[in-house]
Amino acid sequence: MEDTIGIDISKDTLDAYWLSSREHRQFCDDKAGAKALAFWARKTEVSRVIFEATGIYHRCIETGLAQHGISFARVNPRQARRFCEGERFGRHRFKTNRERPAG
Repeated sequence: MEDTIGIDISKDTLDAYWLSSREHRQFCDDKAGAKALAFWARKTEVSRVIFEATGIYHRCIETGLAQHGISFARVNPRQARRFCEGERFGRHRFKTNRERPAG
């Protein structure tokens, strides 16, 4: 599994979570915050930073990561939501493992 940082982007803040170390950091959603996030991501040596496309709010972070040569993936919010809904449905659909189909 590749080591990643996931980012929840809001109007004012960037909430970053480093998966392998379970470390949470919060940055301002501006140029200075994007720069600080890029320096932190480079220090962690993760393979990729992942965030949802959020209209104008993700542009600053995208530019900052690209300028620092950090690999990132911008994800469609609808696809991320559908994935989570599918995972929730798949896990709780059957009462016991015996009811779950093979494969």
